[in-house]
Amino acid sequence: MIKSLLCAPPNKYDVVSKSIEVNASVAHFDLEDSVPERQKEKARDLISASLLRNNQIKTAVRINAIDTKYGLEDILFFINREVSPDFFILPKVEAPESVNIVGDILRQAFPNVKLFCVIESIKALKSLDRIVNASSYIDGLIFGSADFSESMGKVPSALDLTFARTEISLAANQINAYAIDSPCFSLENINELDQECRIARRLGYHGKIAIHPKQVSLINEVFSPTQEELDFSNEVIEASERLNHKSCSSISTVKSNMIGPPFIKMARKIINAAG
Repeated sequence: MIKSLLCAPPNKYDVVSKSIEVNASVAHFDLEDSVPERQKEKARDLISASLLRNNQIKTAVRINAIDTKYGLEDILFFINREVSPDFFILPKVEAPESVNIVGDILRQAFPNVKLFCVIESIKALKSLDRIVNASSYIDGLIFGSADFSESMGKVPSALDLTFARTEISLAANQINAYAIDSPCFSLENINELDQECRIARRLGYHGKIAIHPKQVSLINEVFSPTQEELDFSNEVIEASERLNHKSCSSISTVKSNMIGPPFIKMARKIINAAG
């Protein structure tokens, strides 16, 4: 399960080693905003070398938007080098056509390619149903709160972004994809990170991007099933097994909760999420 993605440009530190050190789910390389134009070619080389050395952790690369020359160069670079992360992250997705174009091209070189789409504008949010229902390549949706807030003409802290977060979570869960929340940009305020994580989890998100290694442990903790959830899930599974053995009903009671097939499916998902 993906809970935390530690994001950094490849020239900041060894993203793979640091991600393994702090137990991040994914080592997330950024080729977009954090890499100046003059350094993008060098950054690609660093990422390629790191991907070739790595066999210990899942990796993701956020390429540049495909309507820019840097985005096209990113795609061609990985194809020509014959090296791929586990996930390509597509920023500024606003229509299904862009997802399908990138997916079609990459799949010729990488048959198992998976794409995460960043939803970070009003237009993207309004097109969300079309995006998720018209492409089979999407394995995750990421909320980009900074760019989304900019499209609203406000800083993130001045907006209630619950509606946008909810829509993205619903769209991701509808297609059995990951819903990943945007980073917490306050590096020193652990309470703010904790609050953001808990809000996102309650909205159905599976994880969150970290922009500093020290954020990873809290993200992992919040997005992991609690002991109470695990205990309840195990009791639900045990109750369902007793029902199957008796073959008398599909409804039982656990801790004063009437349970049926939806609870059993939910319990299995929670147990799987806990590994």
